[in-house]
Amino acid sequence: MLTHQDFSLAGTGPLVEVFDDRVEFTNPGKPLISTRRFVDLPPHSRNEHLASLMRKAHIVEERGSG
Repeated sequence: MLTHQDFSLAGTGPLVEVFDDRVEFTNPGKPLISTRRFVDLPPHSRNEHLASLMRKAHIVEERGSG
């Protein structure tokens, strides 16, 4: 969620909601790509430097790696 967070928006942040049958993660702001293309387009982050650091620390992985 943090790699996709729009840090230019003040007073908002990521939201995690836990329900009995699911967990929902929400970031404020508009998506960088069309929501209809989430599955078939390569990943794109607003914070690529942060995403790179998180990949190196093995906190996150590349899309499709497993």
